[in-house]
Amino acid sequence: MVCLKFQCTGKIVSLILVEGTGRWKVNLVRQTFTDEDAELILKLKPHRSRKDSFKWGYTANVCYSSQSGRKLLELLKESQQPLHVGLPPIEKNLWKASWKIRAPPKLKHFLWRVLAEVVPVKERLNSRGLHLDSRCRLCQASSESICHLLFSCPFAKEVWDRSSVQLPLNGFSRSSVFLNVYHLIFANGRHSHYTQNRVFPWVLWQIWKTRNALILEKVQASSCTAAAKALEETDECLISTHHTNIIVESDCGMAKEAILNPIRFSWFGYLLEKIIHALPFLYPCSLEHVEGARNKVAEEIAVSVTRDHRCQSYVASGGPRWLLNRLESEARRACT
Repeated sequence: MVCLKFQCTGKIVSLILVEGTGRWKVNLVRQTFTDEDAELILKLKPHRSRKDSFKWGYTANVCYSSQSGRKLLELLKESQQPLHVGLPPIEKNLWKASWKIRAPPKLKHFLWRVLAEVVPVKERLNSRGLHLDSRCRLCQASSESICHLLFSCPFAKEVWDRSSVQLPLNGFSRSSVFLNVYHLIFANGRHSHYTQNRVFPWVLWQIWKTRNALILEKVQASSCTAAAKALEETDECLISTHHTNIIVESDCGMAKEAILNPIRFSWFGYLLEKIIHALPFLYPCSLEHVEGARNKVAEEIAVSVTRDHRCQSYVASGGPRWLLNRLESEARRACT
């Protein structure tokens, strides 16, 4: 508790006025107050007929409150720490943006834990006094840090490669969680207020869930399971927006085969059941397998939609400038 003691004379303002006039004692004002406050005081015209009184300068109604008192104490403590440095603007922007992503609260909270580096991976648990085998359970090759588990682990890399997220040209950083999350949110410089892709919080979450399932339940999901999960979530999204007459194209041949012959892919179990159950709601609906190179236009449209949060179709309204050139190029290629 800090006690602030003031000596009240009853005539504070009168002491800094030239007696019998309404003029300030300029030198005394400058000696008593900071330069900034002194300039403000000297611009004021005193009211000689009004009695001096005390006002609290940290509330709008100039009356003291416990909340404003606590705020003043915090400011005083900060001012007494010469080495105190605030967060750089780039870091402040990232923290703010992480809470504005379009995701459920639990995923926002998980992303906050990732950025704050408080996810309970083995390296962190060992730093807290536990004595665990620090090797990553997913790859058994490297120490399990947050950066390794979510970005550098071979399993994590495979999940990211199978996702629709645009990855860094030189790959994720092996040591900086900050740089990796910054890329995911602000990868497109021209549209810095957009996240690179809405799906990335779910990718991070699925990698974490896969790790926990392996440790706690001795069950490890494959990348094919992750692909099936993504297809399931796509179906749910299409249903929620009431789209019909859907053609689902995928360059994953196993996805179509699993839906057409679910008995042969029984290990997908519940996921396949949900997908097959959802298909009638999209009627008429077809699933086609295409080579990625043969459907570049659709791929570029998908990247544009997920990157720029284009929730409404822009193809029907003419599309972006680059689309017409892509379509003409694709048509010429098909005719040759």
